[in-house]
Amino acid sequence: MHFANEGGNIDIIEFLLEQPEIQLEKKCLQNCLLLTKVKINSSIKSIDDYAFKGCRKLSDVTFESPSSLVSIGEESFSGIDKLTQITIPSSVQIIKSRAFDGSSFLRDVKFEIPSSLTSILNLAFFYTNLIEITVPSSVTFIGKEAFAYCHELQKIYFASPSSVSSIGDSAFEKCGSLERFEFPPEVTTIAKKIFMYCDKLKQVIIPPSVTKIDDDAFCKCDSLDEISLPSSMTSIGDRSFVECKSLTHITIPSSVTIIGDRCFNECKALTHVTISSSVISIGESSFEKCSSLKEVNFDQKSSLKSIGSNCFNECISLSQIIIHSPIEKIGFGCFKKCSSLTNVEIISSSPFILDSYAFFDCCLLDKVTLPSSLIRIESAAFKNCKSLEQIEIPPQTTFIGDSAFENCSALRSLSFPPSVESIGLWIFDRCSSLKEITISSKIDLSSIRIDPNIKVNKI
Repeated sequence: MHFANEGGNIDIIEFLLEQPEIQLEKKCLQNCLLLTKVKINSSIKSIDDYAFKGCRKLSDVTFESPSSLVSIGEESFSGIDKLTQITIPSSVQIIKSRAFDGSSFLRDVKFEIPSSLTSILNLAFFYTNLIEITVPSSVTFIGKEAFAYCHELQKIYFASPSSVSSIGDSAFEKCGSLERFEFPPEVTTIAKKIFMYCDKLKQVIIPPSVTKIDDDAFCKCDSLDEISLPSSMTSIGDRSFVECKSLTHITIPSSVTIIGDRCFNECKALTHVTISSSVISIGESSFEKCSSLKEVNFDQKSSLKSIGSNCFNECISLSQIIIHSPIEKIGFGCFKKCSSLTNVEIISSSPFILDSYAFFDCCLLDKVTLPSSLIRIESAAFKNCKSLEQIEIPPQTTFIGDSAFENCSALRSLSFPPSVESIGLWIFDRCSSLKEITISSKIDLSSIRIDPNIKVNKI
């Protein structure tokens, strides 16, 4: 049955709503600006989409008992300014998308027990004023952004035993008052952006059922200072903990194989990281600008094969890196501007490439051990390493790029093995302490700028 939208006789509307044969059809009372209270007849099984949307003065919604209501439709109570509380009947099985979206004064939502509710769909309580909520044990699914932008939401409880197995992307994004969250025991994935911008979130309890943290899950959770990742974890997504400025240490579980791009980027309080033996890849900029990071421990039986570009760029407190693994590549700018780094030891049996700018501007670096399997040193790899006095280039190396040792002002001598087939331009520029070079006679030095005071030994 359709009612007048913007006005109409309120007494007649209230009378009709009490009739047993009435149905709340789509948009039936949308924008009825005079409606202040509604009592839903016990015979009604569904509140259809947009039924009460925009009824801005509606402040009292009750349900005749025993209610037969099964479904609360899309945007059915959306954009209602005066509604502050509602009790959902035990018969309701589904709250559809945006059901209460934008009802910005809705502070108190209760569910009759025992509840039949199984699904809270996308944006169901988006931008409401909820302070706390208890999710019934019957619920199995919480959709995307279901409680996002609930700025006053402080506490979320899951009635025991919880049946929730899936919580959607951004479900609690920008819930700026939320301080603690415990995942239900059946959840397997921590979804994308689920707590993004939850800047007061300090504690998160993750059950053993969880195997994956998806992209941006804890992005910019400024107060998160500690988190324990379960041994069941296999994947940590891109930007998962980016700018978690209070996080002090993290241990990567032994089941994790990939750490995503920018995963811990700008975690400025992070001091210690332990990388388990199972990790084979660390993504681009994963620990970039972690300015307090002093120690990165790689397992002695590490499976690590690659470290992405800028991974530890500007980790200004990092003093030592020791990697014993089948590593194949250290990416572009990986340890660039690590101004406290003094010692690097890389042992690998796999063909190994040191990418461009890998140790650029590591001004205190004075001890470097490169793997015997090294085949390429790319451009500017050690440029501006002003404390480096000596370095042994392994016997399988074939290529050394432009400016590889430029401005290594403490470097005294360089010996290139016969395997080297090509060296780049400016490789010796501003090496003011360099006195001697040993290099294959097959290498054409005519285009290489060499100070006349440097002794060149050809072999």
